Amino acid sequence: GFGSVQEIIASPFLFEGIDKYVIEPANANPFDGPVRDSVIGNVTDLEDEFLNMNPDPGFVDRYGDTFDNFTITGNWSHYTLNRGQLANDGMLHQIGLEVTLPGSDLEYARLNYSNQIYWPITSDREWVVALRTNLGYGLGYGSTEELPFFNNFFAGGLISGGGQIRGFDENSLGPSSTAGGRYLTE
Repeated sequence: GFGSVQEIIASPFLFEGIDKYVIEPANANPFDGPVRDSVIGNVTDLEDEFLNMNPDPGFVDRYGDTFDNFTITGNWSHYTLNRGQLANDGMLHQIGLEVTLPGSDLEYARLNYSNQIYWPITSDREWVVALRTNLGYGLGYGSTEELPFFNNFFAGGLISGGGQIRGFDENSLGPSSTAGGRYLTE
């Protein structure tokens, strides 16, 4: 899954042939390269506590990488925008709930809320005040202690219904490891 390498216990030999690491970058000039004058050390010289900074197993180590989930979803929408594109009056509210049923391999729930409100401040609707909100929360329940990392909330991209973060691929920004990503506020 997305970001799954971060979900496996750390290993200095994840990629074959990697046996050195940067101790201290002595020259961080981007034109010369950050490693040009760096002090290099052998990975085998590192003590175990430096190789496994987080000794807790990751999500894939705890739950595996193949799941049979039975999911139920529900959505509600209230739409009063005056146009589908470039609206300048009205509102849109959306609520979505996704829950895996008890007995699924992973038991979790995600709740999303988004809205857009447009208030024209001139009679010709040339000037408009617009507000937009995206909120989300996810959690694991039952035998799943946390929201699966591949269901974390991410930002990035241009998604219809609100400007996200331009210049980044859709849903590419955010924690892709188990630490974080349960909340969305925008």
